[in-house]
Amino acid sequence: MNGFICAVTRLPTRLIGLWALLLLAFAPCGWALTASGIVITNQASVDYTMGASPVFTIPSNLVQFAVDKKIDLLVSHATGLLTSVNAAQVDAVTTFTVTNLGNDAQGFSLLSAIATGDPAVGGGAPFTANDFNATNLRVFVDSNNNGTYEPLLDMATSLPTLAAGATSPIIFIVSDIPASLSGQQSVVGLTATVIPLIGDPVLPTPAAALAVIDTPNGVEVVYADIAGVTDGTRNGQHSAYGGYLAGAAVQISKTIVRVQPTIGSTVLSPVNSGDPALRPGSIITYRVVASFVGTGTLDNLTITDPLPADTQYIANSITVDGIAKTDLADADNANFTANLITVARGSVTTTVAAPAADIVIEFQATIK
Repeated sequence: MNGFICAVTRLPTRLIGLWALLLLAFAPCGWALTASGIVITNQASVDYTMGASPVFTIPSNLVQFAVDKKIDLLVSHATGLLTSVNAAQVDAVTTFTVTNLGNDAQGFSLLSAIATGDPAVGGGAPFTANDFNATNLRVFVDSNNNGTYEPLLDMATSLPTLAAGATSPIIFIVSDIPASLSGQQSVVGLTATVIPLIGDPVLPTPAAALAVIDTPNGVEVVYADIAGVTDGTRNGQHSAYGGYLAGAAVQISKTIVRVQPTIGSTVLSPVNSGDPALRPGSIITYRVVASFVGTGTLDNLTITDPLPADTQYIANSITVDGIAKTDLADADNANFTANLITVARGSVTTTVAAPAADIVIEFQATIK
């Protein structure tokens, strides 16, 4: 079993997945690592007799060495699942942990970043596609380890010290989701970097790390970390991916598309203020557009638009997708009641590959 656990710790990051959970249930390789600086002493001896002589015991020389400091770490996504989010969501959270696989207490800095390039290279399912970029990325450590991001409590942004063999509290990457999505998935990464303690060397390059030489009576610092999704081997870092999965969402916009003044020709797409056509008596045509992103079904979809102040609604001027509607609350699912335009569309199913068609609503009002 010990050899099995050792093998798991050296798997490529994209294959760790569930094995990371097994790893955390055992000390590395099945036993606690010896702390650095501990002197291990060994001495052999030989016993013999000569005829009727007593037993002679001859000791060998002492062999001593001090245990080196091993720096090793593992960053893992806490659930291995994409976090479901909606367009325009604020403070969306995906969670990670850091495990200190070294033999001494160690501090780690934490850095979040949007996945660059193709996250499927080096990364693993389900964090393999970056269709849109989450924004305003921040990293915080769970102060009470309850797994819930609490902005007023979870304010630490690094791990000042983590005991050998220990796993950190939950680490949150907190992001905002754009209102306009170009796809369904966003991948973000967490990188943990060793904070060198007094006496530790500067983080080596991989070549320098491989050249570390153990001296019998000295304590060397040996970097033993494997490559993460965005970092190399033996560099005092490890990284892993997490991500967000955007469900179906609707986005809405409103514009003035035409103005017909009492005198003069129609003005298309006028400026909302300062246009000479926007004067009392002019007829305004408003357009409301609902568009869809993500994948899923939106139920009970209802669009409402209160009539602007200082305007007079023009009766039966509502159109939906170019089809005229009545003002009554009847079977055409559009009505004008109590100065409010309402269009009910029920359920709308959309996908990233084949988004549902926009809903385009127009109506007219006269400037008083």
